[in-house]
Amino acid sequence: MKKFFSFSVFLLVNVLFSGQSFAQGANIWTRKSDLGFYLPNSPPPRSEGVGFSVGNKGFVGLGYDGTNYLNDFWEYDPVADLWTQKADFQGGTRGGAVAFSIGSFGYVGTGFNVNGQFKDFWQYDTAANTWQAKSDFQGGLRKFAVGFSINNKGYIGTG
Repeated sequence: MKKFFSFSVFLLVNVLFSGQSFAQGANIWTRKSDLGFYLPNSPPPRSEGVGFSVGNKGFVGLGYDGTNYLNDFWEYDPVADLWTQKADFQGGTRGGAVAFSIGSFGYVGTGFNVNGQFKDFWQYDTAANTWQAKSDFQGGLRKFAVGFSINNKGYIGTG
């Protein structure tokens, strides 16, 4: 009886959530403007970058373009479907960093480049478009870690 009950609950949950997703038009993607990699004076394609959101805006930056590590940062406005370059990350070029947001601030730290690994941490003020150094991450040097926030606290793990 216990196995039947577990299977029934599993089946019910899957049917309910599958139906809900389908009814809401799941699997429909709408293309938005690219960051502009193909335009003159635009950022190169990248891997190993970071991203976070504040309010209804998305922010992406840093990373590796296949030749160089980067420190540029960009804001995406989904209402205007527009990318705007913001102040360069002040911690230098790097890839494999972590990022998260708390309130109206973004936080970026750790990572690596050809000179080594980092444990520094930076706060980005989205209203002032400025970076401020914060206390170093006490967990040591990290690359390809995971960062997130819950209840106004930031967390970093793995890496």
